[in-house]
Amino acid sequence: IQAALVGVAASLLWVAARRETTAWGGTGLLLAVGGTLYLDFVTRLSFRLLSENLFLVLAAACLAVLVAAERRRSLALSATAGAFLGLAILSRTSALASALGLILVGAAAVVARRLVHPAEVRLKPGATRVAAFAAGFALAMCLLPLREYAAIGRPNFDLITHTQDWVQPPEG
Repeated sequence: IQAALVGVAASLLWVAARRETTAWGGTGLLLAVGGTLYLDFVTRLSFRLLSENLFLVLAAACLAVLVAAERRRSLALSATAGAFLGLAILSRTSALASALGLILVGAAAVVARRLVHPAEVRLKPGATRVAAFAAGFALAMCLLPLREYAAIGRPNFDLITHTQDWVQPPEG
């Protein structure tokens, strides 16, 4: 099952990129991603860590749905992509900073487009799609206490509130 999840992840990455590249490029991408995932995850990690494979498939689903959301300019798909990202983070909590960075990059892209094209009214929905993406992510992250309860036996938000491991600036 875990090896199948890696295959699904490779397929979802191909689905996300297939319209953005040529037929040969898409085939090359599928072979490269599939080969890399097979060599790294199936031969080394796949049978040890379920969370790695869940993260891969959920992150790939997020990317595939996000590409479709941008192509169709869909709020529902944007929120769904955010929810997939939130679920991916729940499977590998160490990637939380990357997820938050992705949301910030989306917001920065909207601001940059508005600075470059201030008269373009059609760019306004971009901010709404980023907000829908962030809302989907936040909604999925609301499951964090349940994940913590399943993992350690007590519901909490330590992933977000525990700051002991954060890098502290030197006092001086």
